[in-house]
Amino acid sequence: MDRERHDFIDRQLQNAVIYYNHAVANFRLGAYAEAIANYDRAIALDCNFAEAYNNRGLAKSELGFYREAIDDYNLAIDCDPKLARAYNNCGISRYQLGDLEGAILDYNIALALAPNLAEAYYNRGHARFATGDDRGALSDLSLAIELDPHDAESRYIRALSQERLGNRQQAMIDLNLAASLFQ
Repeated sequence: MDRERHDFIDRQLQNAVIYYNHAVANFRLGAYAEAIANYDRAIALDCNFAEAYNNRGLAKSELGFYREAIDDYNLAIDCDPKLARAYNNCGISRYQLGDLEGAILDYNIALALAPNLAEAYYNRGHARFATGDDRGALSDLSLAIELDPHDAESRYIRALSQERLGNRQQAMIDLNLAASLFQ
């Protein structure tokens, strides 16, 4: 009887992965509602599937459902407290809702868990820029560029921070580099 139960659980988990993979494909095609439906199916079969909650949050975010996305990121974090991407994604949704301080706190946790996550440095730098913390923005965006030298958006926001700090020459250098990378 134990063997039958074990085999049943294995099949359920395999099916969860199949639905998850379908959802990933839907997401990549821009079919966000279909992705959400497939993530729902995966989660119904494996309620501890952190990546499924995280990615369902991404799909909801793409549809503008930021509060619902935050709920999913929190469920992902409940399943896997070390999932740095879930904190980063939660920060993005908080930013979209205008909760810049909450977003920065989420980015802080993401970076504590994954200190080489360039996207989290960009996101925190962008949030710091939006709050007027140009020195903090400059620091984060410089780290994002160090980790990803081809990141045009980080160079652009860093140029804006440089400009507000009165560093016009460095701002022009970053703007020119950003323009060349955007092409």
